[in-house]
Amino acid sequence: QQATQRCMGASARVALRLALSIGAVSGLARRARVPGMSKSNLPSKVCVVCDRPFTWRKKWESCWDEVTTCSKRCNTERRRLKQRNKAGAEILSQPVDGESSADTDVPDSDGSADQASRKARRDAKKAAKAERRAAREGVADPSKGQKDCDVCGSSVDLLIRCQVDESGVWKMVCGKCWNLPCVAGGVVDGDGSNSHYRYGGLWKNRAIKQANSKLAPAAPQ
Repeated sequence: QQATQRCMGASARVALRLALSIGAVSGLARRARVPGMSKSNLPSKVCVVCDRPFTWRKKWESCWDEVTTCSKRCNTERRRLKQRNKAGAEILSQPVDGESSADTDVPDSDGSADQASRKARRDAKKAAKAERRAAREGVADPSKGQKDCDVCGSSVDLLIRCQVDESGVWKMVCGKCWNLPCVAGGVVDGDGSNSHYRYGGLWKNRAIKQANSKLAPAAPQ
């Protein structure tokens, strides 16, 4: 039995040595496929963006010949520069002499279109501020917010919503026309001369009301 155990131990040791030798050979074969795999002799390049040297990495094993930048940051910067150069080349390639006015009026890029939209928004904000300032100072347009009477067509700040004929259509009538006998005769429920009259409420110009409230003096304490 002892002789048998010694033979089995010797065979196991031989098998282990054989496996280790096979693994070492396969590792050397893998390293032989990629030149310069030794840590002391790794291939290197110079980054095209930052001009700094960088060495071979495992992730570049299959594309080392195409690698030109040392990091993702430099790769992003390289793409940005490429896009800028392309845009500059397109601008330089455009004809200067003899170009039509239609071509000059249309924005050439999204950047100019965004700039035009931002300018339009700024102008609209400035106009709204100017209107509010004029209302506070009492120099605003008095006709702002007014509506036209459906009977006489005059622009006023107060209108009466009512029905005045057999069509049953609601109309906005000024106070002058509302006092006529053919409309309401100056009576809320009608004076009876117009059988088609029906009262529907009032409309007031809130812009003028707000301006007057801001200009009104404060009540004494």
